[in-house]
Amino acid sequence: PGCTGEYLFDCVRTTDSHYMLSCTDSAYNYGSKNAENCVYVASAYPGTNCYMSSQIWTGDNIKFSHNCGTSYNMEYSFNCSDCDTCFGCVGLKHKKFYIFNKPYSEDEYWKKVDEIKCAMLERGEYGAFFPLEISPNGPQFSMGVVLYDMDEDELKEFSSPIYDPDRGAVLAPNKVQETEPMSIEDVPDCIKDVDPSEWVRKPFFDSAVNRRWTVVQKELEFLKEHNLPFPREHYSSRLRRQIQMLNLPIMEDATCQKCNKDIKVAKNKTFKNRKLYCTECYLAYLETR
Repeated sequence: PGCTGEYLFDCVRTTDSHYMLSCTDSAYNYGSKNAENCVYVASAYPGTNCYMSSQIWTGDNIKFSHNCGTSYNMEYSFNCSDCDTCFGCVGLKHKKFYIFNKPYSEDEYWKKVDEIKCAMLERGEYGAFFPLEISPNGPQFSMGVVLYDMDEDELKEFSSPIYDPDRGAVLAPNKVQETEPMSIEDVPDCIKDVDPSEWVRKPFFDSAVNRRWTVVQKELEFLKEHNLPFPREHYSSRLRRQIQMLNLPIMEDATCQKCNKDIKVAKNKTFKNRKLYCTECYLAYLETR
């Protein structure tokens, strides 16, 4: 009841959210379980009273933070666990009343935080999430790009840095790939004919994402056991194609094909000819099945 979005299970009063399980009084959320009173949150397992944060587990009153677990009253913190009442901290464990990874007394903490917040408000910074430059894996390799199918031009509109995938990692030094990629066209079509000594741990290149990839021994064994084909592209290309078969967390205007009522539906990039019904017509349609 009182829910809008897509792929919502056992949720109450959860609006404009997607891929949610057992969540209550939340909005603009993605991929959370047992979240309550959370807004603009991606992945809370569980979380309460969280705002503009991502990857929170067992957290309460967490704002503008990423990857914090079993923590409370955190702001602008990153990769912290088992912490309480910290501001602007990175990589801490079992800490309380810390600012920029330095300890303070409780009275000193609140006075200093007030000074920092006032300065941030004057500069128009408070309320903004972390800049994309500190993304742990690079925005162009993130789940956000897969979900929203963003290209480099769209990333640049968000002032995102663009990294060279051939370096192997966002922060890796420049390096020269010494081994020329194999041609995927030379790999046998039948998985039973794929010789591990010839094709395992060999480099291939996916020009669509400008990334190298390979298949390891255990993966090939799995493919052979289940009679699955040898991959023909980088795993991120396969993942993007599969995810885009789902309804994406992008709502668009549509018309009910039964009563012509204006409705909003989740976008789907794969299935273009869906039947679109409003809730009432959909429920009536189910009664005829």
